[in-house]
Amino acid sequence: MPDAPDLARLYDAHAPALFGVLLQLTRDEGDTRDLLQDIFVKLARRPGLLDGVENPRAFLLRLAHNAALDLFRRRGAHGRRVEALATGGASPFARTGEPDESAFRTELADALAELGYPLNAVSVRLLGQFEGLAKRIAQAQAYQNMVIIACALERWSLAHGGGYPDSTSALVPEFLAKLPIDPVNGQPLRYRRTDDGRYRLWSVGANLKDEDGTPGIDVVGPKDTRRISNDPNKGDWVWSYQKL
Repeated sequence: MPDAPDLARLYDAHAPALFGVLLQLTRDEGDTRDLLQDIFVKLARRPGLLDGVENPRAFLLRLAHNAALDLFRRRGAHGRRVEALATGGASPFARTGEPDESAFRTELADALAELGYPLNAVSVRLLGQFEGLAKRIAQAQAYQNMVIIACALERWSLAHGGGYPDSTSALVPEFLAKLPIDPVNGQPLRYRRTDDGRYRLWSVGANLKDEDGTPGIDVVGPKDTRRISNDPNKGDWVWSYQKL
């Protein structure tokens, strides 16, 4: 069986996205929790299941998709559910004028093709529904992880008489057992000190581009007011610093 820390890391990195996908499919929180548990029990019992897998998120989405379909079959509702999913939602592989969106869809398609995912009409429609939801879940997880780091940074500052460390690695192990990761790419969240004595902390966001902690901006209203965008596809996801 895989080591418990490995399973824990997989769960921390992917469970929120899988939960959202399964809930979208089943429309039932109890079924969603049961299926999510089944997926990780399967990983624990079959230690070689992830051997050679280069994209764990895509592979786990495949497991979630198959688990939901098995549930529908057992309940005799597979045909109705598949028909409904096949006739609604935009395809993630449809033409789009946004280059970042095209890159996201191409990367997703390549990962699934590498895994041998059955890209039939139903699965394409399913992925179209998953895409926006998965990004929102990843964004929420990113901000949760940044809150954890921000709290540890303030504790470090209090313990050292002010200021902030050169790197978030200085927080381990005294203030954090381990550093939370960026859920969109599995890498450390970006961090740097700023000239005003504070810091900037950010995720690369759904477009997977590191824009040096620059959030997306919307221009709204008759006066062209600029404000931070709520669109997860725009810019980096940046922690807003609040001085204590």
